[in-house]
Amino acid sequence: MAVARRHHTVPHFYLKGFATEANQIGVVQLPGVRRFVQATSDATIQKDFYAIPGHADGPDAFEKGLSELEGDAAAIFRKITNDGIWPLKPADREVLATFLTVQFLRGPDQRRHMEQTIS
Repeated sequence: MAVARRHHTVPHFYLKGFATEANQIGVVQLPGVRRFVQATSDATIQKDFYAIPGHADGPDAFEKGLSELEGDAAAIFRKITNDGIWPLKPADREVLATFLTVQFLRGPDQRRHMEQTIS
């Protein structure tokens, strides 16, 4: 089985929520000078960002876990937006809370903050 090396720092399903019918979004390369249109499949990609070299389940074990959580969260977002379900059942609330917490902690800015704290 292939190892996932292209890791989204923002979930792909979330990006698609802002995309055109051609699955493209407007991108601003920070600090805000360069602007362009990009496919959601290529946006917010960092190679091996979540890789864990030497992990027993493979270096992409964390990415696989994120993918599973994102799939569960995407289904809950569809319940809310497409089916108008609210309030959520406790199990769905737990998944959504976990997803939101991971979103807060998973990006490059948070990683830089943790690295600065460690050093």
